[in-house]
Amino acid sequence: MTNTQYAQWPQDILERTGAINDAFETIYVPTPSHEIIHQRCDILRHTNRNRHGKSMGALRLAQLSSVGKTACFGYYRTSRIDEHAQRTGVYNPHLILYVSLLSCTSPKALCQEICRQLGDDNWQIGTASDLIQRMRAFVPRAGVEMIIIDEIQELKGRRTDRKDVTNLLKSLLNSGITPLVLVGDETSSDMFEDNIHLANRAGSALELKPLTAASDLGEFKGFCLGLEAEMLRLSLVRHTGLLSTGKGQRTLLEWSGGYIGRVCRIVAQALEHATLRCATAVEKQDLDYAIQNFAIPNNYHSV
Repeated sequence: MTNTQYAQWPQDILERTGAINDAFETIYVPTPSHEIIHQRCDILRHTNRNRHGKSMGALRLAQLSSVGKTACFGYYRTSRIDEHAQRTGVYNPHLILYVSLLSCTSPKALCQEICRQLGDDNWQIGTASDLIQRMRAFVPRAGVEMIIIDEIQELKGRRTDRKDVTNLLKSLLNSGITPLVLVGDETSSDMFEDNIHLANRAGSALELKPLTAASDLGEFKGFCLGLEAEMLRLSLVRHTGLLSTGKGQRTLLEWSGGYIGRVCRIVAQALEHATLRCATAVEKQDLDYAIQNFAIPNNYHSV
C-alpha cells in the first residue's frame, strides 16, 4: 500500500479501520500454555496471602518480544480481579498491580508509580526513603496480593540506579510486602544471572514456549479458530476466512514461529489490509501482505 492509496480512501473507511483495529486489540483467546502460567501465579498469591511481614517468593518469565507476555498477564490481572469481586462482593482494583520499568528506572520512580496506582494523592511528594515507607504501608492496606513488574530487562547492567531498583525489589520480598512476578524479554535472563538471590526467590522460570507442528498442532489450530470466532463475534469480519483453513494455519505457524502473540500481530496487519479493501473476511492476499510487510521485516521467520 502506498501513501497515494491512503489518500484515496474515504474518511469513513479510515475511521472504520481504526475502530476495528482498536476492537481487535481487546481480543483474548485462552490457551493451555497461558493457563499454566495463570495457575502458577494463583499458587504464588495463595502461598503468600497470609505471610505479610515474612519473606515472600516471586516468579519470573524471560521470553522473546511480541510473543504474548503482556496479553497473558493483562488477562490474568483483569480476570482475577473480576473473580475476586464476584466471590467477595468487593471490587478491588488494587488486588494485582502492573508496573512497567520503562517509565520507572529509579527506586523513587517505582515507588511513586505504585503509590499513584494505590490512590496516594501525595505520590509526587517526598524523598525516595519517604516514598518507600509509604508504599510499604499502602500495599498491604490496599489488599495487594501481587505486583507484576514488566520490562525487567531494564535492570541489566551495573549502573547504580538499576542496582538500587533491584535491591528495592529484593527488599519487597524480604520484608514480606508482596510477592512479585518479574517479566522481561529474553535478555532479562542476564539480569537474573547477575542477581542470584533474586533468581533463587523466583524459583523455576515460567515459560511461553512456541507451539510446534509435531506436538502442538491441535492447540495452534484451536487458537486460530478461537481468534477468528472472536473476530466474527465482534463483527470485525462477516465471514470465516483463511484462519479457518489448514493452509492459513500452516502459514501462520511457520511465520509466527509458533508464538501466539506473533500470530495476533500478523493477523492484526492482515485484518487492517482486509478492512481497507472492504473485504468480508481475511483472505490469502491479506495474509500475504502482512507477511511481506510486517513478519519478514521483523524477522519473525528467523525464530
